[in-house]
Formats: sequence, C-alpha cells, structure tokens
Amino acid sequence: MENKQADAELRIMAYLAVMQCASEDTVGRVRTLLESDEVNQVGSFIWTHLTNLQETSCPMKSEIQDLLKDVVLSKTYDLDKRKFSRNIELSGFSEVFNMGAVVESNLIWSAQSYVPRSAMVNLTVDVFGQSINFVEFGGRAQGLEALLERFFGPDSDNSIRQKRAVIRDEDLNTIDAKVITQRI
Repeated sequence: MENKQADAELRIMAYLAVMQCASEDTVGRVRTLLESDEVNQVGSFIWTHLTNLQETSCPMKSEIQDLLKDVVLSKTYDLDKRKFSRNIELSGFSEVFNMGAVVESNLIWSAQSYVPRSAMVNLTVDVFGQSINFVEFGGRAQGLEALLERFFGPDSDNSIRQKRAVIRDEDLNTIDAKVITQRI
C-alpha cells in the first residue's frame, strides 16, 4: 500500500485488505499516506472510501467508523468519476426495525488506460443483528483499449461495425427513400 512505485490497482487492493482489520495505527499510516501520496488513482480511492466509512449507517462498520470520527480529510485529489478510482456506498439502517442495507461499489482505473481496470458491486442486508451478503459480483479486464478502438475509434473497421449492426446503413437508406417518396 505504501510502495509508491507499485501499480495503483495493487496499492488500492492492499489498502482494502489492510482496512478490513484497521487499528488506530493503521488509520494513522493511511492518513499520512493520503496527505503525501501524489498518485491520484490511489488518493481519490482512499479519500472516497474513508469519507464513505465516516458517513456510513452500516452497523457492521461501526468500529472503523469510531476510529475515523476525529479524522479530518482534506479534499486534495481530483475526483472526476470518469477518470479516477473511487468507492461508492449507499447505506440505510432503521433502528426501529433493526434492519438495513448497504450497496457498495469499487471502480478502479489505471493510469495507463481510459477504461476502468476493475469493478465490484456488493449488496449486503442487515437483518436482526446479522449481516447477509446478498450478492457480490465484480470483474477485472486489461487490454480492452485496442479492442474498443478497433470497433469505435476514428480508424475503426466499418465492415466489422456493419456486420454487428442490428440495422444496416443500406436498410436505413431504403427506408428513408420510401418515406421521402410517400411524402411527395
């Protein structure tokens, strides 16, 4: 996590692993890292994750929330959702019914790509003091840029796009000609 020469994705995964069993010492080290790290991918992810932990209503995260209650996070990272890694959490808990839910997502970008490297979504339901991981799925992809450029880039192969198109250009031209003819 603290190795600034390591890949941003690896550092973020190490951070998430460390935060599973965080202590005051861990939070202090993460805070120091956040104040000095120049890698925006890592900093934006850690900042959004810590902010979400401070604001969560998930009872299973109350211990880490207590560790973070006095931590002031300065917003020094670019948080553009289209370019930088982030943690997203939506949570709600009702003390009256003793139930709630948490939807959490991690979107991790690479500095070498304009396509996200990995993504994860998790839905956890809290019912009567028990947390049930209802569903979690995620994936990781690398090297998609060349494929996307081949199909959608400025030098894309139109014959490939034509074969994959549901409605071909010549069909649209035929329809347009018929509509124009009927209007006259």
